[in-house]
Amino acid sequence: MIVGHLLPTAGEVRLLRSDPWRHSEADRRHITYVSDNMNLTGWMTPEQAIQFNAPFYPRWNATLAKRLLHEFQLFAVGRYQSLSRGQKCRLCLLLAICQNADVLVLDEPAAGVDVVARREFLNLIMEQVCDGERTVFLSSHLLSDLERVVGRITILRHGRLHLSGELDSLKTSVRKIHLPISVPPESLAEYFEVIRHSESVQETVATILNFDEDRFRVLCEKHGCTVLTLKIFLWSCSS
Repeated sequence: MIVGHLLPTAGEVRLLRSDPWRHSEADRRHITYVSDNMNLTGWMTPEQAIQFNAPFYPRWNATLAKRLLHEFQLFAVGRYQSLSRGQKCRLCLLLAICQNADVLVLDEPAAGVDVVARREFLNLIMEQVCDGERTVFLSSHLLSDLERVVGRITILRHGRLHLSGELDSLKTSVRKIHLPISVPPESLAEYFEVIRHSESVQETVATILNFDEDRFRVLCEKHGCTVLTLKIFLWSCSS
């Protein structure tokens, strides 16, 4: 929906101050998209893919493409259909980044690749955005990886906005707490914003926003229990 491939079933999407579905060809040149399946023409080699894509983009960075072709170890490796998942990932990122677009949209681009390849990918993203002249919109379930590079995080759950905010702020305000008694969500809501709640006769586990140590102690004293706060960052918990 962000890049204008699908119409939303509800709500609105705006990118570069307009509806992506109505973007002109000139508008689309400012946006780069890498999908999770990353399908390119199977018979093309990385060199041929670069030669094919470059003429379509007036801001194409040929110098960077040549450097990344060697840094990513994609020179003379054969046709796209014979490449490994990691090699395909690196080639698609190369083609996307060298367009020099203002907005880079990445949908699970590193899924299925090993830790070393993901680290390489994150370093490349940091290298490209540190100049402050482009925006990277990254969708991924690998939250531990995202924590290394993102400035703002948004979590969707069952198609709805579940949580959104600046990374540093969320790391100080979001906690998973554990109480050794049964506490209903209404009681927790008197002190915190509850985004997940699990309750049994013997314990209560909840993920909360706007955590505050003093308010948490008051909550524990009210229910006559000992303070047991796990203080786990949200991206270390299941989402």
